[in-house]
Amino acid sequence: MNGPLDGLESVSLMQHGIGRSYTTDSGMNTKEENDFASPQKDSERGREGKEELDYMESDAPLLSQFHEDAIQQAGMGAFQRILLMVTGLGLAADTIELFVVAYVIPSAEVELCMSGRDKGWLAAITFVGMMIGAMIWGTLSDTIGRRRALLSALFVNAVFGLMTAFMPTYGIFMTTRLCSGIGVGGGIPIVFAYYCEFIARTDRGRHLSWLLIFWAIGGVFTALMAWAIIPRTGITVVLDEQHHFSSWRMFLVVCSLPSFVAVIGLYFMPESPRFLLEKGRDVEAMMVYKKIFKWNNSHNPKAEYQLTELELPSGTHRPLRSNVQHSTDKGFLTDLYYSFNQFLDTDFYDYRFENCRMTNNTFRALVPGCELDFDYNIHYKDVFQENLIGQLTMIPGTIIASMIMDRIGRSRIMCASMLVSGLSAFFIWFLNTKTSIIVFEAIFNFIFVSGWNALDIATTEAFPTQIRTTAYGFLSATSRIAGILGSLCFGNFIYVSRTIPMLTTSAVLLVGGLVATRMPETRDALM
Repeated sequence: MNGPLDGLESVSLMQHGIGRSYTTDSGMNTKEENDFASPQKDSERGREGKEELDYMESDAPLLSQFHEDAIQQAGMGAFQRILLMVTGLGLAADTIELFVVAYVIPSAEVELCMSGRDKGWLAAITFVGMMIGAMIWGTLSDTIGRRRALLSALFVNAVFGLMTAFMPTYGIFMTTRLCSGIGVGGGIPIVFAYYCEFIARTDRGRHLSWLLIFWAIGGVFTALMAWAIIPRTGITVVLDEQHHFSSWRMFLVVCSLPSFVAVIGLYFMPESPRFLLEKGRDVEAMMVYKKIFKWNNSHNPKAEYQLTELELPSGTHRPLRSNVQHSTDKGFLTDLYYSFNQFLDTDFYDYRFENCRMTNNTFRALVPGCELDFDYNIHYKDVFQENLIGQLTMIPGTIIASMIMDRIGRSRIMCASMLVSGLSAFFIWFLNTKTSIIVFEAIFNFIFVSGWNALDIATTEAFPTQIRTTAYGFLSATSRIAGILGSLCFGNFIYVSRTIPMLTTSAVLLVGGLVATRMPETRDALM
């Protein structure tokens, strides 16, 4: 990788001793050896936002370097803002999936006759689905493409999330919740990889932090919809159950809308150009770069994209298998629909039932009676307010994180946030009033969210393109295991002693903060 590419009129590869880079006029610049030996100066120039594109060390992967140059020349603008909204809705769907069950259980437990154990498993089944989905969709994303995998995952989440609202019994309600969780499980790994592969290195930390704001917005949206739709007292819950379609079912319908909107938006988005380069589909990648440039320069129709097909690093990557057919056309959803709808002929005609009679026909109620005794002297108004306050505090924390992410670095923010959060967990012992609990939750979320954001960004940047979402999906699945254990165990520990959950939470965060001190900084990594 230290010589020019054969057969190409211009090259993007750096040679030892002479630094070459793309510039805004599509020319090749030659720099002095002492300038090339100062990557710190180059990094400073990139952060100051000068027009000259960054050049990389000679051992940097060719595809990553070409992609970085191509994205920088395509610019930042309207395309990235639209993509931010679309992928943000997909990320918000993950938050909605996490919190929706907590709001539904107080009302649904009466209609679905749920015991305490049933409610615990209903909360855990979402994490089980997310764990399975993270591994499935993460692997598919590295195989069939970011856009197609994310489109499929959110489509599954939207459909089964909507179906959940119409399920009459606990068993099939759990099944649809599991399938909905499997769908949204691919959201976080693919959304981050997909979005960051459209962002230049100098803007990546800030833009990914903006994307994470939608995670907090999803929680706020869920709390507000629950406040507006779900009954807030035990008496109104009983009266609401007399209706054919209860309020909590309508709440589930509303909560499925962000996924549907994200699917519609993704339908018009292109495939990741970095993924296309990795698969050897260079011409398609160039078309995507030009599309980004066109969207970002819609106010200047005469502007022309500087890079040409001659500068594509063709022939530098492994060839594609000849028996693999790639398709990124808009007929993908149609193909997906028909592939899952190959029904047998089950039409019922009169002549098929001649000389037939019914035997042993016994009527069975679809929903049996419930023998559980519920306490209706309850008020959910305060619960909704407390959850809303906790979610709202995450938004300013995420905004502050976006302002310091590129300046301080991922590993430092992660380390500081986890260590402070771990130490603050000891204050759980002194929480004796409702007000103190609300204040503590708000402060804890504000501190912790910056570290969580840094972890998400660093994970996206740490892995190469060919395994990026697979690795992220595996790590996401691991985190869901903690969610399952927390849902099933922590609730019972609180009734025994606050010491166990307090020490467990603090220990995990402190260990994570100490490990973060050994992590390399990833803000200068190429995609």
